[in-house]
This record gives sequence, structure tokens and C-alpha cells, in this order.
Amino acid sequence: MLHIARRHYLNAEKIIAFADRGGESISSPLARCIRKAEDNNLLIDITNGRKTNSVIFMDSGHVIISDRCTDTLNRRIKGQNVKVGGTD
Repeated sequence: MLHIARRHYLNAEKIIAFADRGGESISSPLARCIRKAEDNNLLIDITNGRKTNSVIFMDSGHVIISDRCTDTLNRRIKGQNVKVGGTD
């Protein structure tokens, strides 16, 4: 299990990709992905009211928005020697 935020854990092998917010505001393509996930009840918000810094895409179709930066997530994944997407 990958610790991604306060009391929030994910199975790293189920992560397809994660993306940075893209500057001062969320980029249009990411904003569309977030809206689409919300419309389909597949959005999970673990920001706890903080600014969204990363968007995590799961193999189940869920989209998770987090206040953790992608560099932090990447370090945690590498620290566990787990590959995103479960590939070897």
C-alpha cells in the first residue's frame, strides 16, 4: 500500500498515471478529466480543502485529486520499489 496523504493509502499497482496540476491553475485537459469523473461518480477528493496539486488515475476509472505534489508521490513509489501500472 502506498501512503499518498493523511490516512489515505492506495494500491500502487492499480495506479495508471498521475499528473501535476500544470502551474498556477489546473490545466484545461485535467479539469475536463476531473469534471467527467465527478459526473460519473468516479472522483475521489483527498485534498481536505487544500489546493489540488496532483491528479491520480486508477485502473478502475477512478480519478483522485490530492494536495500532494507529484514529486512526493513519485518518491514514495520509488521508495517502495513498485512500478506504476504494475509493470515489471
